[in-house]
Amino acid sequence: MRRIRTRDGCVYEGSSSQFIDRGDHIAFRDWGTTHRIYKVNIVYDQEDCFIATGVYGSTDAPEVQALRCFRDSCLMSSRPGRAFVRAYYGWLSDAGLRCMRASGRPGRAILKAVLDPLVRLIGRHLSRQDDSRS
Repeated sequence: MRRIRTRDGCVYEGSSSQFIDRGDHIAFRDWGTTHRIYKVNIVYDQEDCFIATGVYGSTDAPEVQALRCFRDSCLMSSRPGRAFVRAYYGWLSDAGLRCMRASGRPGRAILKAVLDPLVRLIGRHLSRQDDSRS
């Protein structure tokens, strides 16, 4: 899910696949209509980590914050990283949400078993980045 708010107060909300980056603007497709959202007018742009939030219980959980930080600072800074994020929000997150909804606690446990080692690895990577900056 992505949410963009512009200076004039308009809010665009939808799945990540509805938003297409076009350089100076973002095209948002909704109900057969395409809206142009010029980047200079964006005051808020967030993609929620729904799977991590579902697994760890809160958007404020340290694990969710680590994943979000890694996405924003590392993945979004390179073309392959941005492609991965688009693929994740376009397909993988939907598959993860279906898994959690279909199997409840067992699905969350499976996803947690996958995410925990990844979160530890990301935590080490982010702490190394912090150490190199100081």
